[in-house]
Amino acid sequence: MSRQGAEPKPAWSAVPREIKDEVARVLRSPVSRAERVYGGYAPSATFRLRLANGRRAFFKASYPAPKGSGVKWVVDVEDRNYRRLASLIAPWAPRFFGSFARLGWHVLLLEDLGPRTMPPWTPAKARRATRSYAEFHKSTLGRALPRGLSRTQHHDFAGFWGELAKTGGRLRVATRLIRAKNGYVVWSKEYDRPFGDVLLVQDDIAGRVTNALKACIVARPVCDK
Repeated sequence: MSRQGAEPKPAWSAVPREIKDEVARVLRSPVSRAERVYGGYAPSATFRLRLANGRRAFFKASYPAPKGSGVKWVVDVEDRNYRRLASLIAPWAPRFFGSFARLGWHVLLLEDLGPRTMPPWTPAKARRATRSYAEFHKSTLGRALPRGLSRTQHHDFAGFWGELAKTGGRLRVATRLIRAKNGYVVWSKEYDRPFGDVLLVQDDIAGRVTNALKACIVARPVCDK
């Protein structure tokens, strides 16, 4: 996978001046340099910022997507999670400097931890991610977690990262479209792709499911088996 990730990302020159001014206000210093960062497998705007006062920060934002894009942003959810979980995730998460929404942009400003790019996944990176999930839950045993934060979800993540380590960064997914009424398998497919193709796999699954559902509408008896 190239260091440019799975999706194109906007350049710093594409960020509106009003957004840049608000970044400077929140961080209390103008930005002297912005380096585009890849590795999230999504087209969100991501930059490592060097500030005029010598400090660094990480910029992540959603923005008005082009017409027909189909992109579903979750930066607002990340914003809520950082605010809600700050006291619990402090040992593992970057510091949260602030956020704002303006001109259709939703911006998060975080501590810059690097590296320049995340891919490719390596066994060492996978082990670090797995340990972090486990250590978080170990450190919070006996404490109530915010609503929506699972006590068992980290097991799924641990398996996911562990599988990436073993497969050398490949994505292996088995998908099925099943009729809930009777368990009839309308469509199924297995994928074995480089992890950088995750968005292509998602698009393929969405397209195939849509076509299968259209077929069900046209040929209802087939799906009613």
